[in-house]
Amino acid sequence: MRELEAKFFNDLCKAVEELLDGKEAERKFMLSGGIDSILLLTAYDKVFGAKDLKTYTMIGTNLKEIGYSRLYGQQYFKTDHTEIKVTLDDFLDRLHLIQNMGFTTVFQTMFYILMWISIEKADLAGATIIHGGGADPLQGSSNVFMYTATNQIAESRNVSVDEARDIIKKENYQKRIAFEVNSSAWLRSYAYKKVNGTEIAPYYSDHVSWLAYEPFSVTQPKSKRFFKSVMKYVGVKGVDKIQRVGLQLGTGLYYLLRKELEQAHGMDANKVIKKLSKKG
Repeated sequence: MRELEAKFFNDLCKAVEELLDGKEAERKFMLSGGIDSILLLTAYDKVFGAKDLKTYTMIGTNLKEIGYSRLYGQQYFKTDHTEIKVTLDDFLDRLHLIQNMGFTTVFQTMFYILMWISIEKADLAGATIIHGGGADPLQGSSNVFMYTATNQIAESRNVSVDEARDIIKKENYQKRIAFEVNSSAWLRSYAYKKVNGTEIAPYYSDHVSWLAYEPFSVTQPKSKRFFKSVMKYVGVKGVDKIQRVGLQLGTGLYYLLRKELEQAHGMDANKVIKKLSKKG
């Protein structure tokens, strides 16, 4: 395992260095406070030194990840850290942004609007924007529902359950890196391009893509065991306490927005989103 950890961290550093080579616009790092972004910041620090790097965390009512972004951003790496406060009104006031986008879920809507809130409040227009997107599919996806077809695939393809899980992991990665329209990756890129931002996403780099083809048992995506192990290998302390909270749920506003939409329109929140976002 130590060889894999060393290889991955070194390859991640190569990706960071290569992607930022020649980028002269001001660098701004989106630091969620989860394992993925903290590991990426660790690699950035190894290559360039993170002291005084501008880092940003979106905060709402859920404070689980804020403490970690403060700890590793401000205290551990001494970045120039800013917390961007997000409220329910921030989403409601920007619902017009989803017109003609063809969204079908509250999750899509929240992610897209969060991108625009960050663009506005972190002044990302024209900046070099570094983020940890792509880490989840690289590890195999923390979405356990994705693996419900494991037994079916094992039977249909005449492979073991472990092999079937690895097949799902690999095929999901290949699908996610295709940047399908209205996927999180596509929406982020779409928003950044609209403001002439230069997107830096090292977890999508070919340097680290080999991890997607390692067995599920190695990466353990739900617990992010491999990423935590890499961080321990490079000497970052306290990583076992860090919990994964996705961007939408991480703000603590997902269920509040659903409730507000359902009360205001008298129907399921996802149906409201389809109506508001309908194309044409």
